Amino acid sequence: MRRFLTKNFLPFFANATISDLFLISALAGIGEEFFFRGFLLDFLTPYASREGALLISSLLFGLAHMATPAYALVATFAGLLFGIMTLHAGNLMPAILSHALYDFIALVWLVKRGGGVKTKNAGSF
Repeated sequence: MRRFLTKNFLPFFANATISDLFLISALAGIGEEFFFRGFLLDFLTPYASREGALLISSLLFGLAHMATPAYALVATFAGLLFGIMTLHAGNLMPAILSHALYDFIALVWLVKRGGGVKTKNAGSF
């Protein structure tokens, strides 16, 4: 996983600021939650039970994040949690916020670990 991230992922974020990473994380949280929980979960519910729709949408979320098999499994589990949040709350906001926060923390950690993240540019924290 580390080699995959270093070779394929980190170069895209080498010059990113904290603000850039925040915006990317927010957009990913919003977009992915609207698709996987807002659209797909509702779309699948008439064809499967609520639990079945949750499981299928979570598996598809994991497959969409197939950087490695291990990460796909982690993403599937995260998808289940985001789906449970959505069903319990009756809206997407808890899942969007949790997803965006996870992505932000992961991006900052990965990019800082890889030697990136500019902190003295305008627009950064």
